[in-house]
Amino acid sequence: MSFRDNFEDRDPLKSAGQTMRERAHKLPCYCLPSELGKIMDSIKINSTSDIWRKTAKSRLRFELAGLAFACHRESNAEDYARHLWAKGSVHWMGKANPNAAEYLLKEAKAFREFYPEMSFEVVESGDARAELVFTDGCLGGWGRDPWAIARNLSLSKKDICTYCREAFRIWTQPLGLRTDIGPKKDENCRLCVTKP
Repeated sequence: MSFRDNFEDRDPLKSAGQTMRERAHKLPCYCLPSELGKIMDSIKINSTSDIWRKTAKSRLRFELAGLAFACHRESNAEDYARHLWAKGSVHWMGKANPNAAEYLLKEAKAFREFYPEMSFEVVESGDARAELVFTDGCLGGWGRDPWAIARNLSLSKKDICTYCREAFRIWTQPLGLRTDIGPKKDENCRLCVTKP
């Protein structure tokens, strides 16, 4: 018996997969596929739940892993941001020409959903200029060690800030807006949106 044969016999994932397949055909189905959509629609996402927090962290890890892959393959953070964020902003916004406040409030809603442990406040909200300050964490990480994921992927804070800055620049360009994002004098990251 080879080492590989011995390992495969003890592989817990393999045995767990077999157990799940064995049980799957015995489990009763209590709803029709047509009813499943109605059930899923009735479930509300609780953005403060542990499951949603883990999902948000996984989403961030996935995005930063793509950035790390691009940076380690002789690309750069700006190219990766342009690849991901060059299309879709008009559709997402629902209109081609929003003012600064409309755009920033829509982003704030998305931040609350996709970055549940990050804190921020809108400090200015006008038609021509709007600003948001991240008071605890930023889009590159949050929690006790906000840079842990980036560090584990061999990314620096500079890589994250460069990517974030270019992502917002390219995302808001089709909307006729300009953005500036990054840490300021108080070291808190700020997102400033202006309509030229």
